[in-house]
Amino acid sequence: MNGRRRWLGVLLGLTLLATWYVAQMDEGAAPERGEPGAGPVERRRAHAAAALLPVKRPPFAAAEADLFAPASFEPPPPPPPKIVAPPPRPVPPPLPFRYVGRLVEEGVARVFVTRGNTTLMLAAGQVVDGQWKVEAISGFDVSFIYLPLGERVSMAARSSE
Repeated sequence: MNGRRRWLGVLLGLTLLATWYVAQMDEGAAPERGEPGAGPVERRRAHAAAALLPVKRPPFAAAEADLFAPASFEPPPPPPPKIVAPPPRPVPPPLPFRYVGRLVEEGVARVFVTRGNTTLMLAAGQVVDGQWKVEAISGFDVSFIYLPLGERVSMAARSSE
């Protein structure tokens, strides 16, 4: 045990000697490249001086508030519901027909229309493809009803009379 204490004492002495030696080297170190305050000692001193300066903080905002004002612990009211605009009304597609001509036979008016390469002869009340119903035929226009929406669509007709 006595030998162990001796070794610990020697190691303690060497540690203290090394610490003193490093401290002596730092104090005697010259600033690098001739710059004032560039050495480790000057940097450490500047850091220590900055640590001693009072910290500049903005004034405490809560100090101006009334500390004893009544407070409510109820949750805030819910935000008002967002007003959602209704979706736009559906509109019928454009008419798939092109006016070709008109025929009045025994007081019944009929129109000739084309759809692509097909020519159709339509009379009032007739349903085409289960989607379009011919509502009325006049000298100026042909009225159709788009059955899925119940919307009226007109097509201009030239009068040949």
